Amino acid sequence: MLGIQVLPRFGAGRLVYMYVDLFTEIKMTVLGDLTIALVTLVIILTYRIISNRYKIHLKFPIPLELLIVAIGIVASYFGKLESNYDVSVLGEVPVGFPIPSVPTFQRGSNMVTDCLIMALIIFIICVSTARTAGKKEKQYTDYNQELIAYGLCHVFSSFFSCFPQATSPPRTMTLKHLRAKTTFHAIFTVLIMALVILWIGQVFEFLPMAMIGAIVVASMTDLFTQFSELPKYWKVNRFDFFTWMITFLVSIFADLDYGSVTGIVFSFLSVVVQHQVAKGRTIGFSDKESVTFDEKRRIHVKEFPSVKVFMFDAPIIFANAEIFKDKLYRHVPKPQIKTEAVRLPSIDSVGSRTNESDYCDNLKVNGHVHVKNDKICSVAKLKHVVIDCQKVNYVDISGIDVLTEVMREYKEVEINVYFVNCSTRVRDALQASGFFTSFPKDHIFYDVFDALFAIDNSFLGTPLKISTVEEITKL
Repeated sequence: MLGIQVLPRFGAGRLVYMYVDLFTEIKMTVLGDLTIALVTLVIILTYRIISNRYKIHLKFPIPLELLIVAIGIVASYFGKLESNYDVSVLGEVPVGFPIPSVPTFQRGSNMVTDCLIMALIIFIICVSTARTAGKKEKQYTDYNQELIAYGLCHVFSSFFSCFPQATSPPRTMTLKHLRAKTTFHAIFTVLIMALVILWIGQVFEFLPMAMIGAIVVASMTDLFTQFSELPKYWKVNRFDFFTWMITFLVSIFADLDYGSVTGIVFSFLSVVVQHQVAKGRTIGFSDKESVTFDEKRRIHVKEFPSVKVFMFDAPIIFANAEIFKDKLYRHVPKPQIKTEAVRLPSIDSVGSRTNESDYCDNLKVNGHVHVKNDKICSVAKLKHVVIDCQKVNYVDISGIDVLTEVMREYKEVEINVYFVNCSTRVRDALQASGFFTSFPKDHIFYDVFDALFAIDNSFLGTPLKISTVEEITKL
């Protein structure tokens, strides 16, 4: 776009080095190239603003880029822009196809690693670009279909000495602006490319390079607008925000392939971390409806003194099994506290209700944990613990061991444990591990209200049908 010749760079940070070289030679900018680029940008962006506002009145899209290329070739040829204004043009275009030949595998063993990395990067770039382009159009991308298509393209093109193919973000964005819906648009592209390669390649020798660069930059504007999504990522999930930022920064300051791999690795790590910081909470019940709410986020929520309902927001696996147990014991009293509460002296033995309160306030569990009086009073009434597995989509052997331990500890202090909203995958894992040899199957229910009604139907205003998982599976 500026008419400056910059030597290509390779390796990590090549984009940064290229921009350093560019701004070092900025005084060598060719005024003719800059003028052509600016005019092209203004025309394309103005057209897009107008077309977006009145696109319902446009019966078919106008191929503006094609018209600009045609006008640019004609103006460059008759105006002699290269000789008169030192404008850079495309130059000689090779004509003809290479002779087909069978690919050689002599160096295949030395290239396996590079080929795998290249294939992975190509696939990531392609599906990411397709997803970005199809998001606003509500188009679904079948990743398996795309993978097969890319594989067949590379197999066929290998007989013609072609470079590895990958999606070009600028070209994809251009097609998006042209409202291309299917791959049938490629038929016309292939026909035009065949005409250029076989017969009319010399026509494009006069096409200004600044015009091509301006078309590419204009096509990338939709990608630049993704920065406006960052506040939403920050509000919804900060792990997504940091994944986006790290991938972007590494892609800019290292290279696109480094950025893609870094984004994948960081995504996996963020999943592990999110499991580590998963939230647990107790559930209360609405006074007016048969629905459950987070106790801390609702004011008109009641709970039953003898029942605690606990929900965990992640799978229970080796990475967070102990965290699940810790969260449970933070929101639901530990079995040890129940034991100490049962051992409290009677009012007569302490002397008075005030003295009992003082005793409770100074009670220590295991010699070091202070337990408040209100907690002692509440835990003394606790008879049932309901674990809501609505967001626990799977468990592993470590998670099952922790569940078994929790169930055993509560059972020792005569507190019953129930599981509700268990998925088929979770139930199958519990069955395969032998969990039900020590845990009764009739303590697993379809939802929270079925469990409450089974415990004591006085909890609920209207009777509900008891439906254990065993009964449901028999239907």
